[in-house]
Amino acid sequence: MKLVEIIHGFETSDEAIETLNAFCKKLGKDPVTVQDTTGFIVNRLLTPYMLSAIRLLEMGTGTIGDIDHAMKSGAGHPMGPFELADYIGLDVVEAMTLNIYQDMHQPHVSSPHTLTRLVQLGYLGRKTNKGFYDYSTKPPMPNPALRHPVA
Repeated sequence: MKLVEIIHGFETSDEAIETLNAFCKKLGKDPVTVQDTTGFIVNRLLTPYMLSAIRLLEMGTGTIGDIDHAMKSGAGHPMGPFELADYIGLDVVEAMTLNIYQDMHQPHVSSPHTLTRLVQLGYLGRKTNKGFYDYSTKPPMPNPALRHPVA
């Protein structure tokens, strides 16, 4: 990934920020300066997006494949929210969720039951070959256990 979020903490000097920006650019990275807040920019926006997709699945609004397809085709995203969650790792997504929830205490950033249950079962996404998708098949197929809301 090209993006580097440079955190401008309370005691971070402007000189340090400038030095880090220059260093990141020399490495071919794309730096952005962010105030010190839980989740910074990317995770603060990305986490509710993935959680909303899981809640849509739980409500029966769409299937894993349909929701991913809609976001790729309709919104131009390179990966759908379930593909992305599996790529990141469901344990990491759950940790991001808990971290942001502790800061915001808003229901839309609480961990959906399906995410919690998949992590408990050890289905962590690509790294375990199963999460929202089953990666033991080529191409990966939506996890058949998730056709219905997880109990």
